[in-house]
Amino acid sequence: MGQIIGKNHVEIVEKQKKQKIETKSKVIQNMKVAIELEEFSDFMCIVGEDEEEFPVHKVILSLRSAYFDDYFKENKVSKQKSFPDVTPEIFEKVLEWIYSGKVSFAFDEVDEITQACHDFQLNSLTELIQYRIPQEGRRNNDEKDEDIEDEEDSDLDAQIFDFNERNSMRFGSAINNPQYSDIKFIVEGQEVFAHRVFLAARSKYYQAVFMSGMRECREDEIVAPLVTHNSFLAMLAFLYTGEVDYSRVDNVCDLLTLSDKLIMNGLKLHTELVIAQNFTQENFFMLFPFADQYNADWLKNFIVKIAIQNKHLKTRNQIRKSYEEMPQNYRRQLDRLTRF
Repeated sequence: MGQIIGKNHVEIVEKQKKQKIETKSKVIQNMKVAIELEEFSDFMCIVGEDEEEFPVHKVILSLRSAYFDDYFKENKVSKQKSFPDVTPEIFEKVLEWIYSGKVSFAFDEVDEITQACHDFQLNSLTELIQYRIPQEGRRNNDEKDEDIEDEEDSDLDAQIFDFNERNSMRFGSAINNPQYSDIKFIVEGQEVFAHRVFLAARSKYYQAVFMSGMRECREDEIVAPLVTHNSFLAMLAFLYTGEVDYSRVDNVCDLLTLSDKLIMNGLKLHTELVIAQNFTQENFFMLFPFADQYNADWLKNFIVKIAIQNKHLKTRNQIRKSYEEMPQNYRRQLDRLTRF
């Protein structure tokens, strides 16, 4: 990290912590939406005595339920299955848990939920119920709703916290995995496998593309130009898990450029914070035009803040050179903002 950051490093770290929590919350909200994306479903669950239909997505059910994973592997051509012993109301809650890692239910539903957990091999939810709802609590209160969530910033113990990490890893295992893939991208001549349900649930851009009647919504293969293979995989990682392994990203600025193109503001802020951590006297001012061009507002404002704090350093060769190498219109803009 460049010395020019100084005390502002704490601000970046705190912003990253806050953004991580917000991203997790957003992933939960988005994956609840995924339940309703019937356009991309590839399997039908027929539930209850009245045979209510639930369109679902194999990729998500296989990642979160050992029961469904085994069933899909053994019945590859099957398009539907009946579950007459489960009520639609309970099955809907099971799907909410499978997709988002969060579920709400009344105390008088605990036994049915527990049985469904056993049937569908949802061990993490079973353990959460045992942890959060002691047996005596079930008997004493049949009115209060219980809200259970896989959440990092909860008061749950370390064992429950680990469920969140494992769930993220499960979704991550679907990245560039041809199993249940229904869309393929060609990036730098290489095939990248993806799933429309993840892309449409987590990205307004892809939701518009796949549901607008455009050519891309009908084709199984899309060429993605002007993006590196590593940056594209990092973008998918953020969509699937809400996280990015920057050790695998060759150029963080390329990833920010991609996030701007795809209108992924969460990923953009993610990359802005990483870029800010790596400010140096040599690259500091040259990032101002870049931030402006790609609408990286947080990064741009942070550069202005650092410039104001470091006015006394303007005569140093590295900083002055970085400043003078900026296009003239950006020097004028920065001068107005900082009186540098």
